[in-house]
Amino acid sequence: RDACHMYTMRRCAENEHRLVCQKTLTSILLTPDGQFHSFGYNARKHYLSLCPQEAQHWLYFSNFKKDLYQHDKLNMDTVLVASNGGKFSAFEILTLSLKFFKREALEQLTSDAENDCAKQVIRWVITVPAGWTSSDKQFIRQAAYEAGIASSTRQEQLYIVEETEATSVYCRTLQICDRIPQNTVECFVQGSERQGSSHWFSEDSTATYFT
Repeated sequence: RDACHMYTMRRCAENEHRLVCQKTLTSILLTPDGQFHSFGYNARKHYLSLCPQEAQHWLYFSNFKKDLYQHDKLNMDTVLVASNGGKFSAFEILTLSLKFFKREALEQLTSDAENDCAKQVIRWVITVPAGWTSSDKQFIRQAAYEAGIASSTRQEQLYIVEETEATSVYCRTLQICDRIPQNTVECFVQGSERQGSSHWFSEDSTATYFT
């Protein structure tokens, strides 16, 4: 509840360079019968450990976030293609991924004796690329509901926020908490390039501009 107290995931799988980090791959591994097995570096590590004959029956989706961006419109009929050529519902993949992150977050919260955090008071935030349509955002929201993150009757527990908005709030929070001296920064500029399009965002203390 204190904006100046920000925490990141403390427990994260090691990558192949044996560096522990808070970010991981957007990759998911499903068993031959379509059940969740692992996510991120753990998913890639297990998939690569399978013998070729066995691996062809598993569903491994590498960097599926990029694949989602390639679809003009996300809906219940959207499918993603695994490394073995198998197809699986994009909605189900998102749901399984969000279930994984929810479980990881709650485990870390409850393992901290100082964090007696009830599920009903958690505010979840999911970021999406700038320019996503309302229907795309609703697609993400429905997957979150299916994963047990908020619900249609507790919509206020879930925020779907564009990445540029989230970054802006984060930068402002750093200033408020004196992590960035107030008199040294007059303007924040951020940019991203994705699928042949560029998104730039600049903000100062008096106005916000989009280009």
